[in-house]
Amino acid sequence: DDAGEDVVDRRRPEVPKESNSWLFTGMQITNTMIGSGILAFPLALAKLGWVLFAMEIVLFAAAVYTTVVMMIEVGRKKGIMDYSLLTESVFGAKVARVLDFCIALSNMGALLTYFNVIGFLGSKVVRYWSGGHIVVSSYSGFLVLVALLDLPLVFLRSYGELTPISAGSLLFITFAVFFVAIQ
Repeated sequence: DDAGEDVVDRRRPEVPKESNSWLFTGMQITNTMIGSGILAFPLALAKLGWVLFAMEIVLFAAAVYTTVVMMIEVGRKKGIMDYSLLTESVFGAKVARVLDFCIALSNMGALLTYFNVIGFLGSKVVRYWSGGHIVVSSYSGFLVLVALLDLPLVFLRSYGELTPISAGSLLFITFAVFFVAIQ
């Protein structure tokens, strides 16, 4: 049916089967929202103090909440709950492709930030525990170890399969923040 060509892009990859409960989906969304920026919290807290730090957290949380509510309402009115498709519906295909490129670029930056932080903190922890006598106690050695452990997981498509990875990442970020705060 050619009438559906305007609505569905046949070149898009097949959506994986959902195999997550609402609880694990919420955990993954929380993990995604926190990101590597949380690693800067101890420094921000030390520089700003509790009052200003708390005020900024509340301000940014309100801005994110307001933006999300607006997007959900527009999506509900348009009947589209896909960010890229919603942007295409409201602003056109060119703007949606620019958005897709910006999201990919942002995710690449976040990935590089994760690798940098994980390489630095991970090698520091291994160096502290081992006395620096093993290969993974160096920055590059630890990054190679993380890459070897993570690469097979990149090929998982279903959100349900990624839940243990998300949980592990959230625990690592929490551990890293405490490690940074202690240092």
